[in-house]
Amino acid sequence: TAETADAAQLLLRTQTVDAMIVDLRLPDQRGDILFEVAAALQPHLRPATLFTTGDASDRALELIQACGTPCLVKPFDLGEIIAFADRVTRRARDASA
Repeated sequence: TAETADAAQLLLRTQTVDAMIVDLRLPDQRGDILFEVAAALQPHLRPATLFTTGDASDRALELIQACGTPCLVKPFDLGEIIAFADRVTRRARDASA
């Protein structure tokens, strides 16, 4: 896990990440910008990223929609994140089979 975009970028440069759950609002950078950096470093993350946000404004949702990823608006049910992780890992297993 990483609490800032800087920490996430360091992790992405040194380790392979299977999936990402990214808040649109990070302390040091917008999540959509982190997403683009992550997808450039590890392209498999493009379909394996879930956004979360407490900001349901039109602008926030447009930023997330431009990334082409699903989004959960807070508050959300933890089961929704578990279902996302299950879909991503199942897709990765099927692709490697």
